[in-house]
Amino acid sequence: MTYGIDISEEEIRWVRLPKGENPAVCGRILLEDNDRSPRRIRQVLKEFFSRERVSRFVFPLCGQGVRARVFASDKVDISELEDNVAWEAKFMLEYNRHRDVLSFDPLRSVGSQTWIVAVAAPLEVIQRKSGLFPKNPTHIETALTALANAVLRSKWGEKDIIILHLDRSRGFLVVVSHGNPILIQEIPRVNLKEARLSEEALSLWHDELKVRRNFLPQDKRRLDHFLLSGEAALVPENARVLGECIDLTGEVFDPFDGVQIECKAGEGVLFPLAYACALRGE
Repeated sequence: MTYGIDISEEEIRWVRLPKGENPAVCGRILLEDNDRSPRRIRQVLKEFFSRERVSRFVFPLCGQGVRARVFASDKVDISELEDNVAWEAKFMLEYNRHRDVLSFDPLRSVGSQTWIVAVAAPLEVIQRKSGLFPKNPTHIETALTALANAVLRSKWGEKDIIILHLDRSRGFLVVVSHGNPILIQEIPRVNLKEARLSEEALSLWHDELKVRRNFLPQDKRRLDHFLLSGEAALVPENARVLGECIDLTGEVFDPFDGVQIECKAGEGVLFPLAYACALRGE
């Protein structure tokens, strides 16, 4: 069994994939104000790993210096792809091989092109985040690629979708178009005071979404739906209103739609990152 373990500022969210006939399971471990130091988080995770007998897990990497980019390459052979990605990353991701770790995944081939997601992260950040856990992960995902994979594995995967994962202190935005993520960005300095967005907050996020949408090529700006996940999605009205702000139908995104899982009603919107990480481990 593989666990996906997502650590936000306020809690630890986890998903365990099903084994045999058993359903998948998810859970939350709240972190009180005095529990948020790295030392205390390590202790909480150690107790959780011992209690659940966790042997395989994947976690989503995010934070300062973690960058991701999707692009089409004219290379198909894997050996050529490696060289091409390293070359492109120098410019697209400001990759510094003395400081960063670079990874990439070929998504799919279309004609003579291969769509690639490339990720660069400072080794220091990877070591600091990994150091919170009592053992080494099976794989290190990023929050951005995890969110993209959660959408691609859902009923929305072949549509043109913009999704915002919005917690109290972090935000991630992904645009998926016909089976490929074409824009993946972490939104810095999120400070969401209440789960229900105020008029002021709605106005700010309206502007933010319009700006981010403008990063898309002109021919990719016609989208089908706006999806919202994370703590802001616990209030479904937020999804509807934010969608209207950018002239789209807005809905909450539950990655467990159609999946047999033990989870409290309405809380599935919190787990896209943990769920996608658990899938990645398999």
